[in-house]
Amino acid sequence: MLIAVKPEYQNKGVNSLIFDDLIPVFNKHGYTHAESNHELELNSKVLKQWEYFEYDQHKRRRAFTKEI
Repeated sequence: MLIAVKPEYQNKGVNSLIFDDLIPVFNKHGYTHAESNHELELNSKVLKQWEYFEYDQHKRRRAFTKEI
């Protein structure tokens, strides 16, 4: 699932509202683990949303460029 927030609603807790609505549903259905999509490792706003969860970073993807 992709989440995008219009610029005028950014930094107003929209992701928190989504999490607050969905997490009880996931718990009710017995989910105990989740995996996120690709996230830029320097995107502090995206990384900050995970700080209240117990998590284990087990994958890292990077792209490199080289002039030929």
